[in-house]
Amino acid sequence: MENMGRKYSSTKRRGHVKQKCDRAEWHKEHEARAHPYEVCPATHQKHVHGSTAVDTKLDLMGISIMAFGYIGLCDAEELKDKTAYKLDNLVGKNSCFKFKLQKWDGR
Repeated sequence: MENMGRKYSSTKRRGHVKQKCDRAEWHKEHEARAHPYEVCPATHQKHVHGSTAVDTKLDLMGISIMAFGYIGLCDAEELKDKTAYKLDNLVGKNSCFKFKLQKWDGR
């Protein structure tokens, strides 16, 4: 019966609720007056209008990427190793890694 007639149980609670309301109101006003960012026309021309789509004939559904793929993680010890491999060492029947070469011309 101690809190009878009072909306909040303590002054601290009332302060927190007021802060929350003030923050919400500030965000609402800030979003209302914020203008969308306008890109410089030269930048827009270079990156949006200047680009062309490339139609590819490669069917990615037929290639198993996740199943047997190789993900090279950077390790401090590996940074010291600067071994350069030739393509024959990486792919083929006699290669040490047994990777399969998937030829693709980018189309």
